[in-house]
Amino acid sequence: GASQAEIEAADARLGPAGEVWALDLQTGKVLWRYKLKRTVLGTIAAADGKLYFGSRDGVFHCLTTDGRLVDKLDVHEPIVTSPAVGAEHVYFVTETGRLYAVNREDFSDIRWQAAVGTAGPFLSSPAVAGGRVYVGTSADGFVCIGTPVAEKKPALWAVSYTHLTLPTKA
Repeated sequence: GASQAEIEAADARLGPAGEVWALDLQTGKVLWRYKLKRTVLGTIAAADGKLYFGSRDGVFHCLTTDGRLVDKLDVHEPIVTSPAVGAEHVYFVTETGRLYAVNREDFSDIRWQAAVGTAGPFLSSPAVAGGRVYVGTSADGFVCIGTPVAEKKPALWAVSYTHLTLPTKA
């Protein structure tokens, strides 16, 4: 029942619903704050002097490590997961199950997007390995999207059995 002027005054008084802070680890001093319309629920990813994160208002942000906005992308769907940074792209999943690949160099360029499942909630953060993006889903299990890199590498943990005895029928 409040008037538009009362709503605007309350909004100005209350400020944003979310913030990202940078703190000096030695002193605890706040180095900078970045104000947001909604909260950030996922972890902030850092790579090459940039910070990547999404917020509940559906905006994916890229900041410098000193808190300056590089670019932002509004996908109009809440983002509650953490992004994954690959060699060329940053990946994130929306609450409705859209996986986005955003070019790291031209942040506003969505390279591709795909549905990661048939039913939510979609709360799993993506992981990147071997030219593929992996996302866990509640209804469809572990989803893998992408093509493998051309070069085959040996497994990091190989198991070899020198002797294996199988039961025989009597």
